[in-house]
Amino acid sequence: ATGIKTRLIIGLGVLIALIFAWIAISMQFGGLLAENTFPGDPNASDIAGLSVNLAPGNPQAHNLAGITADDPFASVEHFEESVRSAPNDYRWRAALGSAYEQVDQIDKAEAQFKAAADLAPTYAFPRWHLGNFYLRQGREDEAIAELKKASTNHFTFREQVFSLAWDFSGGDPVQVERVAAENAETRAYLARFLAIRGQGEHALRVWNQLKDTDKTRFNIVGRWVIQDLYGKGNFPEALEIARQLGDTNAIPESISNPSFEDPVVDGPQARFGWEISRGEPRVEATVDNQVRQQGNRSLKVSFRGVGRTDLVNIFQTVIVRPDTNYTLRFWIRTEGLRSPVRPLLQIVSANDNAVMGTSEMFPPDSPEWRQVSVSFRSGTGTNAINIRTSRPSCGEQCTLTGVLWYDNFEIASGQ
Repeated sequence: ATGIKTRLIIGLGVLIALIFAWIAISMQFGGLLAENTFPGDPNASDIAGLSVNLAPGNPQAHNLAGITADDPFASVEHFEESVRSAPNDYRWRAALGSAYEQVDQIDKAEAQFKAAADLAPTYAFPRWHLGNFYLRQGREDEAIAELKKASTNHFTFREQVFSLAWDFSGGDPVQVERVAAENAETRAYLARFLAIRGQGEHALRVWNQLKDTDKTRFNIVGRWVIQDLYGKGNFPEALEIARQLGDTNAIPESISNPSFEDPVVDGPQARFGWEISRGEPRVEATVDNQVRQQGNRSLKVSFRGVGRTDLVNIFQTVIVRPDTNYTLRFWIRTEGLRSPVRPLLQIVSANDNAVMGTSEMFPPDSPEWRQVSVSFRSGTGTNAINIRTSRPSCGEQCTLTGVLWYDNFEIASGQ
């Protein structure tokens, strides 16, 4: 009898252990299902139901069930269960707040959004949701206060805050600035946000709110701002930020690196210096320290059977004043330029690509340096020009060979 009783006790213990193991495994499996199921999956609702059955105390299972439920009041019940299961998790509080708002229980919604923010006061996520709630309720000042906190430390929410304010205000830069936190990082990225949207004046104003040490610290962001401003035609503002970031040649109404004494870069790394594109392999542009008009260097451009007529691979952007007379002067030397149509220098508006001035075609052979002058007048809407090497159209079979050298550019107004 004693042996039977012992065996029964052992068997009961094993059974209880198996039951507890099954419950634990079921709960873990239910939670795992909920955690790895996206609400947009075709069978998400069925998985949510299974997860809740397997793990009725798992907040994530109820969260998935709340998201996928067709009835908004059923959603509320599931989100309430999530909060009961994990009352100190701000995520479930925010989800419950959204669910309450959907069924017009506004006071309860606000309480949950505020509880989420209190549980994670330095996190952007609950501040973002609370700020959006206040915005939907027409409580603008409270919305701005929360959204400003959301924009402080989190890049993704910072961009979302800026975009929300931009859309809500109909593209008003001042209103976007109201939701931006005061710290330097947020201000730097706000300048870029405005630059991307073509708000050159406001982008520069926000950038200038940074201390010099912060401008140096966020140098990379500043370089992005320059590119964005340049791409949107806000050339004077781009030049000013380039100057602040150490580009000593970034001077309005002035040719940068006029005699090629400094290195010439490929592509748009230096927006206001000489740019050389290597897209045409039969054109080579290099700094030459053997041939020069004065100083130590010139720019040598070699053409090896070039058939293209749209030569714009050597150019510089210069800031100018609208409706102003200018004269551009430079020196050239040529050797063996052979083609019915030879290169020339062209001045076009950087704002609308309108041609403002053109030199004569360069001579086929000029062993002595020759100065060339091109007079032009900037247009009403022109605040920058492009100086570029070009070539008129001359048909498909019109190859160009030979060499030319540039040196000592200068621009002057009122002449």
